[in-house]
Amino acid sequence: MSNITFDRQTVNQALQNKYSLPTYQRDYKWTEKQFRELLTDLQGAFLDNYSSDHGRKDVGSYEDYFLGTIITTSVADGVKSIIDGQQRLTTITLLLSWFQRKKLTDPSLSLADLDSLIRRELWGDKDYNLSFDGPRAQLFNLLLDASVKDQDLSSNVESVQGLDQSGKRLFDLFGSIENYLDSQILEGLLPFFSDFVVNKVLLTEIGVPSEQDAHRVFVTMNDRGLKLSPIDLLKGYLLSNINDDQANSESHEHWIETVSGLKKISSEEDSQFLKTWLRSQYGESIRGKSRGDSPGDFEVIGDSYHRWLIDNRERIGLSNSDDFQQLISETMPFYAKIYTKVKAAESGWSTAFPHLFYNGSRNLTLQAMLILASIKIGDTSADVNTKIKLVSFFLDVFATSRVISGKDNTYDNVRDSIFYFAKKIRNLDVDSLRSTLKDEASKYVGDINNVAELSYGRAKRQDILHILGRFGEFLENICSQTNSVRFSGYIDRSLGAKTFDIEHILSEVIEESKADASEDWDFSNDSNYLQRRNYLGGLVLLPRGRNRSLKCKPYSQKLGVYATENVLCQSLTAQFFENNPSAREGLIQAGISVNSIAKFGDAAITERGELYQQVAKTIWSTSKFDTV
Repeated sequence: MSNITFDRQTVNQALQNKYSLPTYQRDYKWTEKQFRELLTDLQGAFLDNYSSDHGRKDVGSYEDYFLGTIITTSVADGVKSIIDGQQRLTTITLLLSWFQRKKLTDPSLSLADLDSLIRRELWGDKDYNLSFDGPRAQLFNLLLDASVKDQDLSSNVESVQGLDQSGKRLFDLFGSIENYLDSQILEGLLPFFSDFVVNKVLLTEIGVPSEQDAHRVFVTMNDRGLKLSPIDLLKGYLLSNINDDQANSESHEHWIETVSGLKKISSEEDSQFLKTWLRSQYGESIRGKSRGDSPGDFEVIGDSYHRWLIDNRERIGLSNSDDFQQLISETMPFYAKIYTKVKAAESGWSTAFPHLFYNGSRNLTLQAMLILASIKIGDTSADVNTKIKLVSFFLDVFATSRVISGKDNTYDNVRDSIFYFAKKIRNLDVDSLRSTLKDEASKYVGDINNVAELSYGRAKRQDILHILGRFGEFLENICSQTNSVRFSGYIDRSLGAKTFDIEHILSEVIEESKADASEDWDFSNDSNYLQRRNYLGGLVLLPRGRNRSLKCKPYSQKLGVYATENVLCQSLTAQFFENNPSAREGLIQAGISVNSIAKFGDAAITERGELYQQVAKTIWSTSKFDTV
């Protein structure tokens, strides 16, 4: 092939171009895992270069990060058709859109203006540099519209006609970006990081004369044949060390059965399981916090688990043919079965393992690693189930305490702690595990007791939603409500107008609330009112449709609606206790004090905060370790 060009470009340079997408390239296929891993890699490359004495101009001297290759061919009017690389360019465009929205909604951040890298004006209209169909263009229009408040984005996106699953996935990923960003970057380095992504992240563009040539290049780049994956290489290594033909054949069947079961969860779950299992059972080290620290077992397993296993076969106990056979035929299937059980309960409610679902809803992706660390070959089914319950409850306490103390539960923020716990509980028996986890959990009781200090605007909305959902479910259970929403209902974000949102009991319209409270107004001043209305005691949950219809109404006008809603709202009203005498009895037996509130002010926020604190102490009591 002739006239093939190679051009290494920064994101800034690459997105000066206009790109079109062939029909078969328009689906966005990256999963949350791939998206998170890219953000983790970008942040790691940036922070490896950053020093606290650097200014923004110093970012220009940072080492480049190579994102990958795109293959293009020229079409009419200078437009380039993307044959390979759409996923990378779409992901980068999504990230730049997040930066741009931050710039528009918070000018004090001094972020660079990236609008020209996302779209350009043509004939009076905004046209995206990466060709989008109508619904996807509407999605990005909303993301870049500062007049649409963050809390209103979901409902606006839901109203976009014709938005496909790819577009909805893009919106979900957009909403998760802040969760995946390192706190150091969020707390002062966003302009630096944005500059790094735009000017120090590189792409290699391979330009070819025609689409046919592009496909030939693509095939050549993929070695014109089967390209072995790490799991294929690991399989070959393990089986090659089993000498007996019959044992080899039987082990091969066990391997296929195990991997097939994992792939029913997702196409990449076999590799994810192997990383999780090796880290849980054998990992001893993790990269330190200082610049230049070498990767530990945790990182090497993540990058190249097959190579790590080969290099560490003695640590794993692989010295002869029988050891390799046992690993494939017994050890792997044993842990894969438990891993599969954990993954199923993380994504769907299970009465047997409720805390797996609670933690799964928080996206605590390292939960399975911690659980597998506690389990050893020879554990009975009863032992395994007990260990799952103990570890998942401990993680729930740990994650909740972090939320209350203002810490993030993102992968990067909890990784070191959970790996530390994994080593501490590795292969313990049930009684030792119970005692160890209870002792560790007791360190977080103080944070749990401060739950009433949580405040809307200072804590992440999804964290407050999670905690209020747990409170709602708890109160439903002890009040024996037959029309329960349950936690799964409170956090389900796919219910349209019935999706639950956080409701401020007190309106942001101060004069309305003052008039409503009359002589019962007990806030020291307007500033105190605006601050206190955000505290947890001033919040409940309401379906989105109801939440918006009540937004600016005073408390007295809300009570009638609250009486027909979920238990968090109903418990504010006198009708609830009049119509449900068994609810009062259940609350008393549980040691929970709840009273209806006719006038809602500063004292009521404190009273409701105390209610929430009582519930939190019960839900996350360390005494529960004794009864599992």
